[in-house]
Amino acid sequence: MKKINIYLAGPLFIQSEIDQRKKEAKKLRELGYEVYSPIEQNEDIGYDLDELYRRDIIAMTKADISVLCLDNFDSGTMSELGWFVAKKKPVFSHWTNWKYEEPNNLFIRGLALEGPNKLFTDLSLLFEHLAEYNK
Repeated sequence: MKKINIYLAGPLFIQSEIDQRKKEAKKLRELGYEVYSPIEQNEDIGYDLDELYRRDIIAMTKADISVLCLDNFDSGTMSELGWFVAKKKPVFSHWTNWKYEEPNNLFIRGLALEGPNKLFTDLSLLFEHLAEYNK
């Protein structure tokens, strides 16, 4: 059986965000997925913007699905969200803002819920969904 490829993205500006993406990558691998995480590439090659962009686009093209953290409306992650929706690849995203049940930006909310896409406010529910999705 072919492993499903996931492109994992989210804000990566502070150490807690970097740590969270690493935890998510580890959990997704435990669920049996192949995972591409931009922060792991950054650690591999350093902060080379052109090379990171190239690697990210290749990984996005190869990905079967994406898992995105929509917190803080990070512009890079929002671009990736739009790219995946335009390519009609499923997006499973999470939103942990305690003030709002869903993103309060109508375009981000719309993209996150477009077609087969799903939006989770609880990370454990996202992982439960992905455990079933990979069967």
